[in-house]
Amino acid sequence: MAIEGIGPSPERLAEHRAKTIVDRMDEWIREQRMLSEALSGIASAATAWGQQRRALLLFSAAAAVRERAASLWSCRPTPPPL
Repeated sequence: MAIEGIGPSPERLAEHRAKTIVDRMDEWIREQRMLSEALSGIASAATAWGQQRRALLLFSAAAAVRERAASLWSCRPTPPPL
């Protein structure tokens, strides 16, 4: 049962189901890398505004996200041979 406006649309669910686990994992890892870049950018802005403590926290969060994405990349499943 789906309630309108809550959760993914039926189209999005169909797209999700059509992808392999490897494709979904690769997409998630790419999203994590983009997140880490965004956090680093915000941290750079905080540095420019003189908010060193906030910048340090943001740079640390970006590094943690990058590290997690890298570890997931190394252990992701390989696609089956064609």
